[in-house]
Amino acid sequence: MAQLEINYALAMKDISLEKDALKDNQIIVKDIIKLIEENEDFEKILSSSFIIKEEKHSIIDKVFSSSINKDLLSFFHVIIENNRANLFLSILKEFNSLCNEYYGVVEGLCYSAFLLDKKQIEKLEKTLSIKEGKTVVLKNKVNPSLIGGVKIVINDHVYDSTVVNKIDNIKKNLLA
Repeated sequence: MAQLEINYALAMKDISLEKDALKDNQIIVKDIIKLIEENEDFEKILSSSFIIKEEKHSIIDKVFSSSINKDLLSFFHVIIENNRANLFLSILKEFNSLCNEYYGVVEGLCYSAFLLDKKQIEKLEKTLSIKEGKTVVLKNKVNPSLIGGVKIVINDHVYDSTVVNKIDNIKKNLLA
């Protein structure tokens, strides 16, 4: 992550802490990240050099004014005013990371051949929280090619107990 995104995210974190709204703002930001990732055109519009600042401000107001607090909305306007709208998603992701760090949380991906239920995810989170020394929050992604088992990626740690991985290991051992 570039220093510019980190600086903006740190400022947003400091403002949120000052207003005692860090947790609430993190929840809102996570929803906005999801919204932007699902609607690629939104980021393209904000990043476009063909759209003037006033129009970008208007878009931000129309999309977010009824669903976020005044401080976050003002911060989004600062990003636009400083010609950093192209970094909008990166800033939000960095803010989420800083919040996770503050709360001792680490997010990871859990790949499985089928969708896991809530209890299965909670059991994995509990086990991995002990191993990682932080609260682990997993997002389940389905990958049918894994056949069975799970592959969990948390930062630079990979826990792979998939059938595909076990087959690959058997092949390596037989060919060695």
